[in-house]
Amino acid sequence: MTEPAPQKATGSPVNGGPGFVELLERAFGQPDTFAATVLPEVRARPDQTLPVLVRVFESPNVVAKNLVADLFRGPLREPGLPLLLAELGNGQAERFLWASVVLADLQVAEAVPPLVKALSERPTPTVLAALRALARIDRPEAREAILEFFLTARDEVQVSSSIRILEGLSGFLVPRLLERFPRLDQARKAWVLKFLAETGAPAALEVFSQTLASDPCALGLFCTKGLGRIGTPPAVEALTRHLGHREWFLRKKVVEALGQAKAVEAIPPLITALTDASVQVRAAAIESLSKVGRLAPRQMIEAFGRAGHVQKIGLIRAMGQIGDRAFLPVLVAALENRNLLFFGLDALGDLGQPEGADALRPFLKDAEWFNRMNALEALAKLNPPTLADLAQTCLQDPNDMVRHAAARILGRARPAA
Repeated sequence: MTEPAPQKATGSPVNGGPGFVELLERAFGQPDTFAATVLPEVRARPDQTLPVLVRVFESPNVVAKNLVADLFRGPLREPGLPLLLAELGNGQAERFLWASVVLADLQVAEAVPPLVKALSERPTPTVLAALRALARIDRPEAREAILEFFLTARDEVQVSSSIRILEGLSGFLVPRLLERFPRLDQARKAWVLKFLAETGAPAALEVFSQTLASDPCALGLFCTKGLGRIGTPPAVEALTRHLGHREWFLRKKVVEALGQAKAVEAIPPLITALTDASVQVRAAAIESLSKVGRLAPRQMIEAFGRAGHVQKIGLIRAMGQIGDRAFLPVLVAALENRNLLFFGLDALGDLGQPEGADALRPFLKDAEWFNRMNALEALAKLNPPTLADLAQTCLQDPNDMVRHAAARILGRARPAA
């Protein structure tokens, strides 16, 4: 648990003997000497002072709670252990939380049974605290209890929240979940697939691929993310098979997953998806291509030469987002095509290569006002040394939108008076 910056406590965080409470109050304000100040009194009167220290876990003072937890982890480990174990059976949520954290840090085997019991008898915050502690205790019985919880718990909030907590145990959980997967009901399969997708476990490739094929619009939706995270050529192939599915939202999920794959094999199917009938899928394809296209810019350049109009637009937009200098000649050449000009101007600015400024300047005098404005905005992204002079000339433009853009650029370039 990360300790916040020290701060002086205000108000009394505990109830107990006034002498020890006052000592604690002073000690909390000086974290560097806290242990040296408190330990002599605790060792002299353990029966009276240890319960007071445990009650500090109820306070809102996080600094105080961390200081006390450090004592129980270190010099007070032996005398404090029975008290911390007892807190696992009490109903105070904050004391349970902090006791479970310390006991997990100390790898106390005796903490496992009460923590397991808490998984089925307590409110959600306590259940999640117990899961976090069990996940950190390196004991077989703790691992088995976690597996059983994930496969049987019915509270959706608890199961959903547990996925993040249990990701670190994927080495233990994944093979066991895969082994039981065929025998689970539909709802539990969904939770298992969600966990497997979050971990991106390569061992789940076959389950993801088969489930996506047999139930694409229900359980298959969990599989697309998992296949994307696995990201191997077989995973890309499994995803690509569904780019022709009749449901646009599934195709969009597939395209998004291909963007996660970080594999060059994902580039050709994403280029194909640039012509999808759904505008949402096409937009997702551009975004995904901007992620994986950087792995093989030459593939995109070669595809551009034989692409249709719609694909060229998508490729131009993706190239601009990638920012690779290899795309500069392609984007400059695209400015010669009036049907691609609108997109090419914007992409050259996004590309971020200073050499692109020379190709943009002539369009400040283009016949179409929106091309003049886009050229000026693109130049502003490249920020050439002559930007202020170029913007100054645009203050005389006949179109008010271009003039406003020029004034805005000049306003950013000039320091405030």
